[in-house]
Amino acid sequence: MHTINKKAVAIAVALACSLPVYAQNNDQQDSKSKDVEQQNSGLEIISVTATKRKTKLMETPVAITALTEAELKKNGVNNIKDIANLVPSLDISTATDQSAPVISMRGVRSTNLTELGDPAVGVHLDGIYSPRMQGALALMYDIDRVEALRGPQGTLFGRNSTVGSINVISAKPEFENQYGQLNIEAGKFNSRSIDGLINIPVTEEFAVRFSAKGLKRDSYLEGYYDPNQYDTRRLSDEVLNAPVISEDSYQGVGQTVTQRENWWIDGAGTDPEAQKVRQLTAADKSDFYNNADEYSFRISTLWEPLDGNFSNHTVFQKYVNDSNNNLDLVNCDKLRGRPAEMGGDCTNFLPSDNTYQAVVNVPGKLNLDITYLRNTFNYTINDQYDLVWLVGYEDMERSSAQDSEVGLDPWDGATYFLDGTGAESFSTELQLQSDEYGDFIWIVGANYFHEKTTTVGYYDNPMDDKAFWDQPDRSTDAYALFGQGTYKLTEKLHATFGYRFSDETKQDKGGRTYRCSNADGCAVGWLNRTELNNQPVDYYEIRLFMRRTLKTTIKEVGSIMIFVLA
Repeated sequence: MHTINKKAVAIAVALACSLPVYAQNNDQQDSKSKDVEQQNSGLEIISVTATKRKTKLMETPVAITALTEAELKKNGVNNIKDIANLVPSLDISTATDQSAPVISMRGVRSTNLTELGDPAVGVHLDGIYSPRMQGALALMYDIDRVEALRGPQGTLFGRNSTVGSINVISAKPEFENQYGQLNIEAGKFNSRSIDGLINIPVTEEFAVRFSAKGLKRDSYLEGYYDPNQYDTRRLSDEVLNAPVISEDSYQGVGQTVTQRENWWIDGAGTDPEAQKVRQLTAADKSDFYNNADEYSFRISTLWEPLDGNFSNHTVFQKYVNDSNNNLDLVNCDKLRGRPAEMGGDCTNFLPSDNTYQAVVNVPGKLNLDITYLRNTFNYTINDQYDLVWLVGYEDMERSSAQDSEVGLDPWDGATYFLDGTGAESFSTELQLQSDEYGDFIWIVGANYFHEKTTTVGYYDNPMDDKAFWDQPDRSTDAYALFGQGTYKLTEKLHATFGYRFSDETKQDKGGRTYRCSNADGCAVGWLNRTELNNQPVDYYEIRLFMRRTLKTTIKEVGSIMIFVLA
């Protein structure tokens, strides 16, 4: 278990104790009177935590959009990608090779979603930072609200909040009533969704809340499997034995590049049947790219002793995605009408003039399994000070297969992440806050974060080059001290000051990248298509494992030799 740096905590507490507090009874009465007035006016009062304390949305000096659960349901939001159209200047795309969302605000983003990269928009779950963008994919259900903060948020939210921050806040257990809900929805593309919750007040001080959601949907793509591409090891017999449309290539027959222009087909092997150009086979939409097959459940508890001055909120959450991955698509709308001498439009290299289509030879696969554990402890020291302690743990495992060139280039290619790829992170933050009634409102805190990632996979160009990634231990350790205060100069003029000190170390222990090609004998060889397709689908995965084992063995033997010589 990682612990907070003791010196950091001591400095934070010392800073907190040295700051003046201007708590006045008149200000408290005025604030309470305003709350009553707003409630009596019939207007909905939305509270947010954009400043790491609960404040009213209309009185929070941050460019913020707050979405309630009712708004999310009304707009059919299933995950964080679906909120892009609900927040000004927010755009969310997908890095399909990493199976992760790419979030940009005000036109700024980071596209490096590997273990080396950091996002420009931080994602927080119940106020706790989620380091890997795949973690943001978890289904949204039983949500109290989503807060999207635009603009730099580094002082309070720290690392990776350069242009903004998104905080997804789950609903807490309630003490008043025991109740449950069940929602079932059906839609286009054979979409089926079910979610529900049960709220159980165990005692007047302790409550439990169970909630879950499942989503299944067929692919919305016009999908095809292509037996004319170089690597056919993953295709079914039905696809491989599709009707012949040409006895050899260069006949201009067919709908795709690999049907009409495969310069290597005639000489790529010794199997006469493999030299023939065949029809595309329509894919089953239930297990093709861009479908959905995912579920999540959450168990949360809330403990608020009646005779105590603290509360503790604990959340355990599980998310599993077992879909067929996603693909980058060609925008046929923008290409429509492009002259043939410049490459033409989609009808020149795809079956139809439709953006939502794909021709592949590698069936997609995505196995994403994420476990979350979050805890928030609030302690009221006295009428002037509150202590908040946040602890978060996240464990992600993933593997995937993706067709990289989508049939747009005879140079075949695919990307694979293997079992063992994942990330594990731990974070903790301690805050000391003033009350919200004086002329000077402040917060100070200390934060510690640790993450370890493991990446095992490879990019495969079946004709030649391969790149194997073996990164068993890439880690990040970061700590920070921060403080922010707002002074009320007049009723309409406030001045806010903030400072954050951060220290971060990234390490790569034992990381290796192997590159190989026909030249060094790693690949099967130029135009040996028949030999390649006689190999098992995990042929190169075995070679990667052998290289990893050989490296380890050499290292161990070297250590023994040094020991013996000594």
